[in-house]
Amino acid sequence: MTKKVMVLMGGFSSEKEVSIESGRGVAAALIKCGYEVVTHNLTDTRKFIAALNTEKPDVVFNALHGNWARTEPFRRFWIYYKFLIHIPVC
Repeated sequence: MTKKVMVLMGGFSSEKEVSIESGRGVAAALIKCGYEVVTHNLTDTRKFIAALNTEKPDVVFNALHGNWARTEPFRRFWIYYKFLIHIPVC
């Protein structure tokens, strides 16, 4: 069974465009390696949660850049959410 990977990109920092380019590159490489890939451009956390529930990925690849992606609230969100729905984040 092929693993489904959601590539998270974009976000709220000034490095959003860099993140989108990185995310596209990651997605293309994963597709070449045979993974099923969905991308999500983070613009709203509620839409992201809805996408996780709809797409049900096996893993989320975090391609976010900038301070927002490294902040404590975002990390707490991941810790809470990954235990809630059991999706690993890399």
